[in-house]
Amino acid sequence: MHGGLAEQVTILTRVVYLLEQRIAKLERTRAERVPSIKRPAHTKCVLKSRAVVAPLIEQSAALHQVSVVDIMSRSRDRAVNQARQWVMLESHLQGVSEIGIGSILGRNHATVFHGIQAAKARRE
Repeated sequence: MHGGLAEQVTILTRVVYLLEQRIAKLERTRAERVPSIKRPAHTKCVLKSRAVVAPLIEQSAALHQVSVVDIMSRSRDRAVNQARQWVMLESHLQGVSEIGIGSILGRNHATVFHGIQAAKARRE
């Protein structure tokens, strides 16, 4: 990995912050659509998944030489997409659901499925 320990801690802290923001936004959106639901049923899945996905995002950023912020963004740049798809595949291989991955990365489960398939095809 690049940089010292302090830089790695800063990057990981930023990833956790971005993931917490995504979860909070998801909770607000669901609560607005259905007022009786305070927390979506799959939020527990997202909270458990965050511990798996956050380190993978950092590894992918270093491996593909893109920033963590880029991976979490809506960017459609090829290098960023490949880094994001790598995170999707590795998370999936570690047992995280497609819905959980999609919630963390701000993507639809179908997009996550496509990303996993694309990353698998690149590996072969």
